[in-house]
Amino acid sequence: GQTPERKTSALKEKRFPLEDWKKVMYYLRKMSKSKLSGILEDWLWAGMLTGLRPNEWKMADLEIKEVQGIRYVYLYVLSSKTTNGRGTGAVRTLDLSNFNDGQLSIIQRMVDRGRKWLLEDNFAEMQGQCSNLMYKITSKIWPKRRYAYTLYSTRHQFIANMKSITPTEE
Repeated sequence: GQTPERKTSALKEKRFPLEDWKKVMYYLRKMSKSKLSGILEDWLWAGMLTGLRPNEWKMADLEIKEVQGIRYVYLYVLSSKTTNGRGTGAVRTLDLSNFNDGQLSIIQRMVDRGRKWLLEDNFAEMQGQCSNLMYKITSKIWPKRRYAYTLYSTRHQFIANMKSITPTEE
C-alpha cells in the first residue's frame, strides 16, 4: 500500500544523485512492465536537461532554426509561477543550441506530448499516472526510504547542477 507521509512536500527528495538516477533508469528500461515507462523516462530526462516544472510541458514550444549553417534551438516556456512576484515573467526562453540530437529528440517528444495532452484535456491525468509510476518504482527500489523521488526532483537537481557550473547571477 501507499505510505501517505511520503507524498507530502517536505518528504519529496530535493535532489537526484547519479547512483539513484542510474537505478531508476535501469528499472524503467529493464524491469518495469508499465506502458508509461518510456514516457516517464523521457519526462525525467527532459526535466534533468531543462529544469522545467512538470506542469510546464503543457505550454512549452521548441524552435529549431538554421542561420548560415549554424543551428539555433530555443525552448519557450510559459512559466507556471508568475503569481505573487515569484516568477521572472510569463514566458522564459532557454537556449538549447548546444544540446545534441538525442537530447533534443527527448525534449521534442515531451513538448509534443504536453501539447497533445493539453488539447485532449488529460495533462493532469497523465502527469498523475507518471507520478504514481515514479512512486511505485522508487518504493520498490528503496522500500525503507523516508524520502520519495518525484517528477519535480529533476528540477531541484537541474538547479543544483547549474549552481555548480555557472556564476550566481546567471
